[in-house]
Amino acid sequence: MEAKIVKEDFKKLNQFMDGLLHSGGYVVRVGIMGQKNTRSDDSGQTNADIGFIHEYGKPATAHSPAIPERSFLRMPILFKSNVIIKETQQFIDLQSSGSKFIDKKPFDVVAVLTQLGIACERAILDAFDSRGFEKWKKNAPSTIARKHGEQPLIDLGFLRKSISSEVRQS
Repeated sequence: MEAKIVKEDFKKLNQFMDGLLHSGGYVVRVGIMGQKNTRSDDSGQTNADIGFIHEYGKPATAHSPAIPERSFLRMPILFKSNVIIKETQQFIDLQSSGSKFIDKKPFDVVAVLTQLGIACERAILDAFDSRGFEKWKKNAPSTIARKHGEQPLIDLGFLRKSISSEVRQS
């Protein structure tokens, strides 16, 4: 087998990251934000409650079976990190091609972080569409019987629709 060397130029991304350190403390948050936390069903749980259970799993109790961990936030972002970085790098390249985006301060850190959040959202939604890139455990027969289908983490779609991102100053 022939060895292949892959070389990427992350100069602009590294410059952006350096600029981020001096940009006023902006951060991007991805997940279930407050305005998308409520559900219109009668479960009494929020999207964050249900999301936490699926993200980390839940042991069996006397009244309910165990729920396996099906990470829909951490795993997709890690699994698709190369794609997320590439999309963000392309956005930086686009922004810097017609202006002094990187070379002169201030640069639009909010625009790049917004794009980063959108790329993370896309990775998470891809996980919902692909059963966690075929890594999520299948639903138990009892779960399939009471749901509207056998797709893990999707019943009425509230959790999937609750995923968003935001940029804010920390």
